[in-house]
Amino acid sequence: MSKIIKQETEENKCKNQVINVLNTSELIVKVIDSIMGSGKTQWAISYMKNNLSEKKFIYVTPFLDEVGRIKNEIPSFESPEDQKFMTKSGHLSELVRQGHNIAMSHELLKNLSVKQLSLFKDYTMILDETLGFISSYKEAGLKDMEILLEAGAIKFDSESNKYSITEKGKEFMKSGADSKKSKLRKELRLIEEGKLYLYGNKSLICELPKELVTSFQDIFIMTYLFEGSIAYAFLEAHNIPYKKYQITKEDNISYDIVDYLESRAKKRAVNYYELINLHEGKYNQKINECIGSLSYTSQKNMTNAKAENLGKIMRSYFRLDNARQGEVLWSVFDAIKDKVKVNDYSNSYLPHNSRATNKYSHTHTLAYCVSKYAHPDIRGYLSTKYQVKVDEDKLALDAMLQWIFRSRIRNCQSINLLLPCPKMRKKLKNWGS
Repeated sequence: MSKIIKQETEENKCKNQVINVLNTSELIVKVIDSIMGSGKTQWAISYMKNNLSEKKFIYVTPFLDEVGRIKNEIPSFESPEDQKFMTKSGHLSELVRQGHNIAMSHELLKNLSVKQLSLFKDYTMILDETLGFISSYKEAGLKDMEILLEAGAIKFDSESNKYSITEKGKEFMKSGADSKKSKLRKELRLIEEGKLYLYGNKSLICELPKELVTSFQDIFIMTYLFEGSIAYAFLEAHNIPYKKYQITKEDNISYDIVDYLESRAKKRAVNYYELINLHEGKYNQKINECIGSLSYTSQKNMTNAKAENLGKIMRSYFRLDNARQGEVLWSVFDAIKDKVKVNDYSNSYLPHNSRATNKYSHTHTLAYCVSKYAHPDIRGYLSTKYQVKVDEDKLALDAMLQWIFRSRIRNCQSINLLLPCPKMRKKLKNWGS
């Protein structure tokens, strides 16, 4: 009996600590690190509803469907739209000036300038899932940068490896001429905003400004396995403090947040792992014989014949359970998704980096044919510029679990999983044991 009372006292202590941190004036990023399906969005909706009279909110989500969900739950929320004489970002700035609560997408947030971000100092941002704060930029290449340099539109600082725009470049941005330089308006805008860098004399890196975090009065990031994300590395790089929390459900009705406890997280992981029927049979061996390491490079170099064979193996696995197309999910790297034909299940492909969506919560038979690593350019950029290391193990585990939890396991229902990569199988078993 005394042990239970002690536990309850510790829980109350945790809640008091949470309340104190939520009310502090110092910016500390609140990371709600809680497993998928644990109620993060439900908590956020409740928190916003209960604090509308005292706070102004911006809710940011990867999907427009979730923007609609927030607006349905809290009718006072607005979302930016393209206007006749105003862009979506311009409409957002207008909504902020008018003091509206806002629901919007990740993409719109990523496109904001430091000047626009300065408008948000009175707002609390709730970020659903981590953002690509640092990413490999593939929409233009070094040849495009050379065109802009030769035209005098941009300059390059070899010490910071950073591009900057010139007055001539600003003129190209405004130009309606049909030229290669004027077509690179997006790249010129990124350079003007200080977001585009060169790494290793071979790759372009897009790094969002730290003001994307520091401009807000308060900020919550709702995710899982935070230390395995690039967002974590970004906070480390810029010395931005954070504190972790978890979701709990009071009386099986309302959601609350408490200080993060590793033991609580582990218990939840073990409970979910018991719902996974992990295939240990011949299909693992067949796939490894077909494409080897399952890495991005191995898959990119896969022949059409091997891609066809991979599709046949996955189809055979799905048919073991007599699963229909709408009941399965499969994934490979995007570079070969069009080569791999999984007959009868062609529409069941889900990108390996999918997260946040609940559209597939009825699926029960999965094949995850991926060996995940951090992008080498991003990893090298963080290490060289900031001396920050990416936790490869947590990053790979996070990506895999996010994908797996698109299925019905998020509803505490069992699933079948084909996971042919030995490294990924080991990570999953360690997570759930």
